[in-house]
Amino acid sequence: MMITNVTPTINSKVDSSTNNISIHFSSPVFLSNGNIIIYKASDNNLRQSVSANSEYCTLSNDGKVAYIRIVNGTFSEHCEKYYVRVDSNFVKTRSFNNEALRGIESNVWLLESVDNANYSETAATISVALTVDASKRFLNSSLTNKPAYFDALLNELANKVPIKRKRLSSDEKFQNFGNDQIVISFRIGPPSNAENTAQQVHSNLNHMLKNNKINNFLSGATNDLDSTYGFKVVEDLWNQFKLPIIAAMAIFAIICLFSHILSYKLNSKKFEAINSAILRLGLIIPNFILSILFIVYYSKDRQELYLPSVLLFSVSLLINFCITTYTVYNGINDPVIVREFIRKRVLVTVLTILAVTDYEYLAILKNVPRFNEIEIDFKYLTIMKDDPESVKAKTDYEYLKISKDELKPDEIEQIKQINMFRQIFRLTIIYGALFDIFLRNIPQIVIQVRIHYYIHL
Repeated sequence: MMITNVTPTINSKVDSSTNNISIHFSSPVFLSNGNIIIYKASDNNLRQSVSANSEYCTLSNDGKVAYIRIVNGTFSEHCEKYYVRVDSNFVKTRSFNNEALRGIESNVWLLESVDNANYSETAATISVALTVDASKRFLNSSLTNKPAYFDALLNELANKVPIKRKRLSSDEKFQNFGNDQIVISFRIGPPSNAENTAQQVHSNLNHMLKNNKINNFLSGATNDLDSTYGFKVVEDLWNQFKLPIIAAMAIFAIICLFSHILSYKLNSKKFEAINSAILRLGLIIPNFILSILFIVYYSKDRQELYLPSVLLFSVSLLINFCITTYTVYNGINDPVIVREFIRKRVLVTVLTILAVTDYEYLAILKNVPRFNEIEIDFKYLTIMKDDPESVKAKTDYEYLKISKDELKPDEIEQIKQINMFRQIFRLTIIYGALFDIFLRNIPQIVIQVRIHYYIHL
């Protein structure tokens, strides 16, 4: 009994999309335990090796055709020759005493990959995880040995994909992944001439690692790689989110401009105060939510930075609580302010609770008297804004009344409320801003940068 045909036929063209080959027999057979191996002809570099009794090999219903699944990346190089070697005892006959059939020798079943390169000048940053054991060995190695490990790994990847070594580079940085594993990253440079694109190289790497039992990834440094994690593209955050960010900034700028124009046209301080509160809320709420999400989902990438992130966030809440408590306590002791607190107790209560999360809520709380319906001449407010009881304020106030009608009692009451709120909240808002910049935002930015960009331990 003989092999009658092979697909693709000898000297046929293949490419990276070729996903199976087949062997046709003159009589029914069953799969045995021999191997079918694919090599690159120029250097005998192993591309794929599968056993007949593996999941990669199947038979047709009539038993006359053996199908072998090809992993993406096996025929990855353009204009390169490959050969398929079939071991004897790959199949046995269903007759003739289950005789093992002779295979196909090296350099007989030759195949050639076509030049279907997709030219591109883009690069890609790729991450891959080490196994638990490999991670422990890596972390326990000296600082001088770590660069050598990166170099050895990239050399092997360049040889096994294959790809020119100069296209692979690494900053030799890494991060914790969880389960006592670490993740390392490297860059695939853009191709030249008919080479595979960075995206094609990534795809080939990923498929080869996922199917490492049938190729040469189980030997050398590539055996340290976690096949369940695979090779993942590290997205450039700016390129990924630049359109939503630019759109959000443009919308926010338009809203600010429109609100200022509307405030000027309406000549309403009440509208201005409400509009200012809405804009502040549009910044405060997303900032708080993103801070929580960062701690929950991202700070754990580096365990040594997780605790500082939680501690920093907790301390900021505690300080905001102290600032808010001190400010509200001073306000309650003032009869002018306490009347306004009682009148708008629901709003004041909500803002006071929220102020624990961000001092900016105090800036909204400061403008509560401006939410009233009473319209006053704010020239009076300008004169009296610093110290309503000062001699200068009283003199200027009396001078201004000469050319205007006497203020009504409710207008005087609102002026007092606005100025007292200013006096109570001004210093706490300043202190809150200084604390927010130097004790929360700057440390938080440092932590986020250290987490986003892998750092040396």
